Amino acid sequence: MMGLKVNPMEIKCRSTETEPSTLEDIAIAARGGMETLRPVLQRLYMTRASAYRDALKSFIEGYQEGIQQVMEKKEDSSKAQQEGNTDKYST
Repeated sequence: MMGLKVNPMEIKCRSTETEPSTLEDIAIAARGGMETLRPVLQRLYMTRASAYRDALKSFIEGYQEGIQQVMEKKEDSSKAQQEGNTDKYST
């Protein structure tokens, strides 16, 4: 099997020092078979989906704020132009 080669002793030593990484979690779960791998992958996908959803929501909010600012500037400039045009006609 090519790809991930993880020594179980390295994982045990590192896991006592720090919390295992996602890759290590997947490697350990893969050794246990589909029953242990499925919940790990579901947790990974749900975490990523949540992060993508939050990022998209933030982007949309920022985009809407930007559009609102542009529209306000256009309104302000059109009002200034209208006021400038009325001044020309009154003199």
